[in-house]
Amino acid sequence: VRCGADVRSLAMENGRVVAVRLADGSELRCRAAILAVPHTAAAGLYPDHASVPEDIVRIAAAPSAPIVSLHLWFREQFMEQDAVGLIGRTIHWAFRRANHVAVTISAAYDTVDLSKDELTAIAVQEMREVFGPTVGTPYHALAIREKAATISLTPAVARHRPGVRTPISNLFLAGDWTGTGLPATIEGAIRSGEEAARQLRGAI
Repeated sequence: VRCGADVRSLAMENGRVVAVRLADGSELRCRAAILAVPHTAAAGLYPDHASVPEDIVRIAAAPSAPIVSLHLWFREQFMEQDAVGLIGRTIHWAFRRANHVAVTISAAYDTVDLSKDELTAIAVQEMREVFGPTVGTPYHALAIREKAATISLTPAVARHRPGVRTPISNLFLAGDWTGTGLPATIEGAIRSGEEAARQLRGAI
């Protein structure tokens, strides 16, 4: 693992990826590579002198969807479960670790620009609807807004989700934006990574 090592491109010889080029000009030699990057980045990292597949070009232009994560600390516990999905509400998931509750809002187009206090008020009200009046007032809150958290998989975009294989025999793709059979979720990203690793082992 190399921290702070920005990748600029992949290098090819005889039709195969042979190295990863870093921003400082150095190269890391390799027998194969998996591009596990956001959908907007894969085309820009494609190897020199290699044609970027049309699906990767199209997917790079796809819109992104925001996700809001809100971390709340309570003096008293009120959740019995570690994770609860909330249906028909603004917040979609609540995750508990002791007195710390993290809630998430996917496709948060209507809430990503709300203040921390506004988000907290929504979360507390909705959790009281689900868990009852034992939900207290949090004594600390932290809001994290990711405006381009994940790809927005409209039907038009979904048609161009690539598989893990590419026309280059030792180059593979991984990410929630690839053709996993699942929405753009963590579970889909894991599935694609596992499949890319399986395919890579057979290619080296």
